[in-house]
Amino acid sequence: MYKLLIVEDEKLLRQGLIHITYWMEHGYIITGEASNGEEALRCIENCMPDIVVTDIVMPVMDGIELTRILREKYPRIQIIILSSYSEFNYVREVLRLGAADYILKQEIDSEKLLNSLSKVSENIRNSQLSQNTNSVSDIGVLQNQLFLNLLSSQSPKMTSIRNLMEQSKLNLKEEDLRLIIYIPRISNLNISVTANSSMSFLKNILLGYMESLQNPYTFTTADNTLVLLFNDNSDELEKVHTLVQQSVQNILISYNIPLVAVISSHFDSLSQLQAIYIQTLKASEYLFFNSEKEIILWDNLKDKQVKLELDYKNFHPFVETLRLTELVNEVFKFFSNFLEAGYYFEVYEVKRTLVELVNFIIFQLNEMSFNINEIENVRFEYIQILESASSFSALIEEFKKIMEAFRLSIDGSQNKQTCEIVQQAREYILQNYNREISLSTTADYLHINKSYLSELFKEQTGENFSDCVIRIRMDKAKDIFKCKNLPVSTVGEQVGYPNTSYFIQLFKKIVGMKPLEYSRLFRKY
Repeated sequence: MYKLLIVEDEKLLRQGLIHITYWMEHGYIITGEASNGEEALRCIENCMPDIVVTDIVMPVMDGIELTRILREKYPRIQIIILSSYSEFNYVREVLRLGAADYILKQEIDSEKLLNSLSKVSENIRNSQLSQNTNSVSDIGVLQNQLFLNLLSSQSPKMTSIRNLMEQSKLNLKEEDLRLIIYIPRISNLNISVTANSSMSFLKNILLGYMESLQNPYTFTTADNTLVLLFNDNSDELEKVHTLVQQSVQNILISYNIPLVAVISSHFDSLSQLQAIYIQTLKASEYLFFNSEKEIILWDNLKDKQVKLELDYKNFHPFVETLRLTELVNEVFKFFSNFLEAGYYFEVYEVKRTLVELVNFIIFQLNEMSFNINEIENVRFEYIQILESASSFSALIEEFKKIMEAFRLSIDGSQNKQTCEIVQQAREYILQNYNREISLSTTADYLHINKSYLSELFKEQTGENFSDCVIRIRMDKAKDIFKCKNLPVSTVGEQVGYPNTSYFIQLFKKIVGMKPLEYSRLFRKY
């Protein structure tokens, strides 16, 4: 796996690049993002990417200065430049400084970006191979590089691979293979498994526990993932599972290093190593949903990953009536139904879905005429929080916190707007009681959602909107009867009831007597 850093000052474009493809399937992982060259340098010190994809024109520090510094301080890092048609003079400058490739922003898509990455990945492989060939005595380094070459190519040249196998004294047979990926359960271990010396220590421990396997070899990937590769007959999975379980438990007891092991399917050729590795690494996503697992078997999960299809419209009624706590419960229930049945999803898809749900809710609140400036100001912070969640339970908890923040923001907005909205609705009724009037027409006039208006009106006045309309019309009718001697039908029409029979029936229900009886109370005979 090659580590990527995305540097782009436009948030939407940066997020678009991060989500343009499922990176793991192509042998890459996004280890960081930055909005300018200065942020990028700080990020590089922490995540040490293999490839930097950067814009040229940025505030604080542009892509030219960033490229110059990277060539001086981190010459191994490959640089891909993003540019516009009008920036070609800048492109020539960064290519002169040592950038490996450039892509026009106007033409960028996943295919062009992956093609460029493939080109610079080849540069990295050739550079590493050249360095390692100069120190053939370091057999372990050469073996590790051999495996990395296999992982980095979909169609490795097996003649070259065999030469490297012979050169590195690798006794592994090319067929009947299986691999195991070991993943630290937490990052703050007593022994830092990201340090080279500690990683070497852990590799030796594993080989000691797994020496009864056929030709076991360990290697580490660019992102410090520890892999055990060995020859294995397809009918020995139970034995492998037992050894792996013992190794994980013993390493935890003896060295306080909690590991999770993901065991691949049996495969037939070293040329399949990249595909099997990616397949097995994807199976580790099951840990996101079930963090208590110690051992994951690909053979048990190969038919359990399902496509995520969540219809946001199903959550519209909850947003419409501001029942955001219930919305969170419905989201959790949706996922739990699958998880309890043993299924799981791509982690990227789950996070992307919740991000899109947050955006959907923000859009709906805006349509309901809420003042959501406070929410909009931190929208991208919410997105980053969701994207960085380390487990499903943590993701749901963060989503719950975001919905609570929305609720508090809405409450604050409501406190400022509620009285005014209800007052405007009452004024609209008073001005239009003699016409056809309804909750829908009033909500349209006020540019708010009718369900929201109905709930708000009831909450603030203690009566339903329709009851308020009837009461106001009846009060107006009584005023007319008190002052004028008009036919009942005429009064009914003047207060919005052209159907005289319905008016008489409604008047008696509300006032307690028929209109004519009420009118006679104010007539002099």
